[in-house]
Amino acid sequence: MRARACARGPHPILSTLVHLPPRFLRAFVVSLAACAGLSAVAAQPSAASVDRRGVIEHWAPGVINPEGGTIELDVEFVRAAEEMKHDWHFLFRATGNGPAGGTTLLGIVVCPPGDDRGLLALAKGDERNGAASTTIPAFPVGETRRVAMTWGDEALALWFDGKQIAEDKFAGRLPTLPETFTAGRLGAFRVHGLRVSDAPRGGAELRRRDALTADEKTTLLVTPSSSVEQSTSTAQSTESPTDWQREGLVATIFPERKAARLVTPVGQALRVPLRAVNFGDKAASFRLTATLRSRAGLASAEPLERTIRVAPAARYTEEFFELPAITEPGYHEATLRIAGPRGATEEHKVAFVVQLPDSAPDGAFANFLGHHHVFADKPDLYTQIGIRWERAWAANRAFLWCNVEPAPGRFEWEAADLAVAQAEAQGVRTLGLLGYPPAWASTYSEKEYEKIANKTVKAYSRRPERYQPRSTEEWIAYVRAVVARYRGRVTHWEIYNEVDFNPPGLHATFSGTTQDYAELLAAASRVIRETDPAAKVLISGFSLGEPTNRAMPGQLLKMGAADRIDIFNIHAYVSREILAGVVALARAARPGIPLWQTERQYMGGWRDDQEVIHSLFWCLGEGFETYFLHESDIDRDYGNLKITPYYAVTAEVARQLRAADAYLGPVPGVGAGCASWLLRRSDGGHLGVFSVSHGRVQLTFKGGTPRDLVLTNLHGERVPVPSSGPVVIEGLVYAVSASPLEVASLRREPGNMLANPGFEIRSGDFVMDESSARPTWWRLSPPSAPVSALRFQKGRSGDFSVVLENPTDADALNVNQDIAFEETGRFRLSAHVRVAAGKQARLRLFLVTPHGRWPSSHDARVITGTGEWQSVTFEATAKRTGQGRAIIGIEPGSAPLEIDDVELLLIEGAETR
Repeated sequence: MRARACARGPHPILSTLVHLPPRFLRAFVVSLAACAGLSAVAAQPSAASVDRRGVIEHWAPGVINPEGGTIELDVEFVRAAEEMKHDWHFLFRATGNGPAGGTTLLGIVVCPPGDDRGLLALAKGDERNGAASTTIPAFPVGETRRVAMTWGDEALALWFDGKQIAEDKFAGRLPTLPETFTAGRLGAFRVHGLRVSDAPRGGAELRRRDALTADEKTTLLVTPSSSVEQSTSTAQSTESPTDWQREGLVATIFPERKAARLVTPVGQALRVPLRAVNFGDKAASFRLTATLRSRAGLASAEPLERTIRVAPAARYTEEFFELPAITEPGYHEATLRIAGPRGATEEHKVAFVVQLPDSAPDGAFANFLGHHHVFADKPDLYTQIGIRWERAWAANRAFLWCNVEPAPGRFEWEAADLAVAQAEAQGVRTLGLLGYPPAWASTYSEKEYEKIANKTVKAYSRRPERYQPRSTEEWIAYVRAVVARYRGRVTHWEIYNEVDFNPPGLHATFSGTTQDYAELLAAASRVIRETDPAAKVLISGFSLGEPTNRAMPGQLLKMGAADRIDIFNIHAYVSREILAGVVALARAARPGIPLWQTERQYMGGWRDDQEVIHSLFWCLGEGFETYFLHESDIDRDYGNLKITPYYAVTAEVARQLRAADAYLGPVPGVGAGCASWLLRRSDGGHLGVFSVSHGRVQLTFKGGTPRDLVLTNLHGERVPVPSSGPVVIEGLVYAVSASPLEVASLRREPGNMLANPGFEIRSGDFVMDESSARPTWWRLSPPSAPVSALRFQKGRSGDFSVVLENPTDADALNVNQDIAFEETGRFRLSAHVRVAAGKQARLRLFLVTPHGRWPSSHDARVITGTGEWQSVTFEATAKRTGQGRAIIGIEPGSAPLEIDDVELLLIEGAETR
């Protein structure tokens, strides 16, 4: 099993016996070393990690019965319910292992304000999900209570302290189980006992409060040992498996995702690690087949088949499925089908990235990339691709005030200690994030809530940590305690995240004014510099989006913020024009101020992956020192353990940056219509990056195409290099050559600037409810429009068109899409529309450009229906670059309008040289 480091904390050592009524392990040893890194160590490949912090991680298959079962936890409450208002605190969690399971397949969780479910038990059934919730009971700090949940027999029930407190219906069985589950949470719940049963237990059993013991239903039992002094404990399995394990399940094999390598060089085979368990007294045979496909859906290799025989009484033994060597780089996905001895088949999706080799040494930009991640496992998702910076946000919010000081003067350091130790073990540097007061230190009250004018995100406006601290002195004490504890280990501190989500903008982060934040920033900066003079202070990363307080960065700089920080910080979610304006303000306030970009995630929009990497190189070209990506390149429905195609994008830019040594400027000879960056590599060669937002360009290199030129796209896939003629660039392309790169000529071929122009890509739960379908990347306006205002039907050129119908006639109705005008020139917006014969539609078709609305008249165009498709079009000039919007809709009083094949083209202005 994998050793898991845990940090030294203020609590006494808990030795733990794991009883697996053979249920499980022939021998299980818990090693309680007297150092800071305690972990569970087994005599053979084992199932669990149990340590003195009261957190248990255990294999789920073979323990959890998908058809019904019981989880019982003896939980010591490290903090009160009032001290848990800032997050979803899980007592028990088994994440999904595919879309059917979602982010939580089975769990018990304390919900924060804004989520009205209180204490919640969840179970995802393949016929009906169960969600039993109730008001959060009192959690006596330092005391232990029994918490339990049962599922199966058409019901889900939640129990607390011997009483049933909530119930709901549950039908079917749990879908594919994840490899592990977790019980307990550092700094919140310490688990002293755990019993998992393979059937729902009755009320008489769950009302009992005596010690948990094993019986004929028990698949896993964890209890404290009789002596806390002993440093090791051993449990011998002597009983037989349960009836369900022996007769219902018998045996199983599943992928061990945490142990998987996700990146492999071209031509090198990749192993998928597996775990196997057999509760029977005979060997069990499994037939495994794998089909491999590329990102484009093409076969990556011939289908594979392998038979694995699992010995009797095997307990989570290591197996593997070796995939063939793949010669084409890029993102690949293997569908692994496992047929068991009784004919049941389970399907698993396994994804990985194949990369071209690069022997160049690390260059100056090798550490340019950072990420948001918990660097807990080896091999880690991101250290595999060379990322050596983490930002303690997203899944790792270990340093936030609400996490480390739940009550005045009472600090809980376990989670933060562990996060720092794990990062250090992986060679990763940490950007710590400070802010977000606990309930006791927050100004939150009903009166303060009512003062907030713009609280669209009500889930945040009800949470105390999203309000400003009540006392500067208490804030200073918190900052000093955190920085002093991690002096020399955490070298960079950011003060709040996206603090510009504050009044008068949308409230989601901070309730105070710009002046309030300026005072907190000044106090934190002073304390950090006193406590750890070598540490660097970052201003909050600013979101700068439409609902935020966009004036805040400029106002703070006028208040002298540039002198109180070491690094200016922004987030790249807005146009580069907005980013450039804010950077200019920072440099005017303090010339030469270092710049970081500390958060940008892939948002899932059309060409958004290209936009993320484009913004990365824009930042690099502007002199930024570091660029942090967010965790959206992994799939939450697989417990953040399966990668998405976005991960291939991250892996490829990391590969290219690893050898980059100096930025030289734009590629010589490239003009409008194609952004470019030229870097010198550590081996003396050159890297050119070309980005075309729509359409494509044909370019020729000065002196001809270099013979050694290697082209790859965003996902690391090869781009053909022609033997003669121009090189064609679509999207974003990396070009590597030993020769200098200079463009002799470039010809632009504009393309449609709109995403999903034919409405073929749909979002929403339309499988269950067709009326919920919406065209992806298009916005229906107004947001209050009824569900019936938009529907799909058979399209003009594809499967779908959209029909707009205004049942109330109260407001205009439209679909619209944000677009980026990256060039000036003349543009044509067109669409095909259809109106029923004899009816009239009042059409609104217009563009919002960076300098105005076109056409400027608000008059609608009347379309007389013939029952046939008609083409509508108009042209407009964009005199400036920047953000805009394409809009098509109907006025009140209009007949229903069917729309398809919308197109926005640049028709004049593309530069050709």
